[in-house]
Amino acid sequence: IHKIAPRDVRLLIDRIKLHAPYDARNAWTHAVGLFKMAVHHELIDTSPCASLDKKLLFKNVKIQPRQRVLNDNEIAAFWQASGQLGYPFGPFFRLLLLTGVRVNELARARWSEFHPELRRRIRAGKPVDWAQLDDGVKNWTIPRERFKSDAEHIVPLTDDALAILESLPHFSGSDYMFTVNGKKPIT
Repeated sequence: IHKIAPRDVRLLIDRIKLHAPYDARNAWTHAVGLFKMAVHHELIDTSPCASLDKKLLFKNVKIQPRQRVLNDNEIAAFWQASGQLGYPFGPFFRLLLLTGVRVNELARARWSEFHPELRRRIRAGKPVDWAQLDDGVKNWTIPRERFKSDAEHIVPLTDDALAILESLPHFSGSDYMFTVNGKKPIT
């Protein structure tokens, strides 16, 4: 790491900018953080990013929102791979795909955020025909404290998502959906 010079960082970012400006900006942010930690832990004296100016590095670069989405083959591979993982991560990754919520919104999800009728059906331990349940019940309400825009967010749940919820274990005395000890959510 001590052999990496500012020129190396600049050349790498310049190469990434050519085909993926958004990724170049993310790479820059990660590099800055990585080298800052290396300086903090006294692995290097100075960061190679310290002498580079972000404005100059990204001058005349138009950074647009990400446009990349998974194709059908990638979704199938993701679904298959996540199915090989046990609780909590297998169902967690599948619900991320089905709901489109942010990682921390789902990781910190609590059973109490779901409609009481939905929770009652899941806790009953009997198979549920989700198609027969009223759509108004098949929602998850993410509280405003955990949602990016600081507003309550209602996530409609598909029957596939509900089937995954139905398969999740419940920890005595815990409200977390995804936990390994019942005391705190997964990270």
